[in-house]
Amino acid sequence: MTDFVLIPGAWSGAWVWEPVAGALRERGHRAHSVTLTGLEPDAEEPSRVGLDDHVKDGLAMLSGLDDVVLVAHDYGGMVAGLVADHVPEQVTHSIYIEGFVPRDGLCALDGLPDNQLAAERALIEAAGGLWPAPDHELLCDVPDLSGRDARRLAERLVPHPGRTLTEPVTVKHPIGPATYVVCGLDHTHGLLCPAIQALRSEPGWTFRTLHAGYWPMVSVPEQLAALLDEIAREIA
Repeated sequence: MTDFVLIPGAWSGAWVWEPVAGALRERGHRAHSVTLTGLEPDAEEPSRVGLDDHVKDGLAMLSGLDDVVLVAHDYGGMVAGLVADHVPEQVTHSIYIEGFVPRDGLCALDGLPDNQLAAERALIEAAGGLWPAPDHELLCDVPDLSGRDARRLAERLVPHPGRTLTEPVTVKHPIGPATYVVCGLDHTHGLLCPAIQALRSEPGWTFRTLHAGYWPMVSVPEQLAALLDEIAREIA
C-alpha cells in the first residue's frame, strides 16, 4: 500500500484527480489530493497568492504521512519539487506528469522559449495578476479529450495566481528520485523542452511514456492509475 499525494496543475483542483484517486484506492493504495490556495472556485484575491503558499499546502498534506509518493501535473511539479526539497525524508519518490520541475534561481515560466515567456508574462499582467485558464476552444485541441470532457474542464478551470509562476525559487537538494511521465500524444516525435530532456542523464531520474494528451487524469484515468501503481511497485 502506498500513500499517493496528488497535486493538481494550473487552473484545477483536487476534483481533477477524483477518477485517478478512486482507481488507486481500488488497487489498495491511499490517495490524497489537494486544492491549492487561490484555486478554489470562490477564492478571495487569488492574485496575492505566491508559490510559498502552495508549498505550505503541500507540506500540510504530508503531515502524519511517511514514505509518500508525490504525483504532480503541469505547474504542480513546482510544488512537488519544493515540498520534496523541504522534507526529503518523507518523500520516497516523485512523479511528474508533464510537470514543471523547479530549478534553483528560476521561476516556473523560465522553462518556456523567450517569446512565449514574454507573452505569458504580458497575459498575466493584463489579467490583473492571474493566468487565464484555457477556454473550450483550446481544450478541444487536446488530442484525446472528448468534446464532453473539454466542456466540463472549461466550466471548472479557474484563473491561476500569476505570482506562483513568476517567483524565482530556491532548491537546496538534487531533485530525485523521480519519474517523468511524458504524455506521448502531446509531443511531436517525442520532443521535450531542453530543461526536461536534460533530466534523462541525471541520476535518480527515469522516464515513462503514456499514450495520452495533456490531461490524462481526465482522458485516461484508469491507464494513468495503472501506471502509477506500476511505478509504486517498482520502487517498493
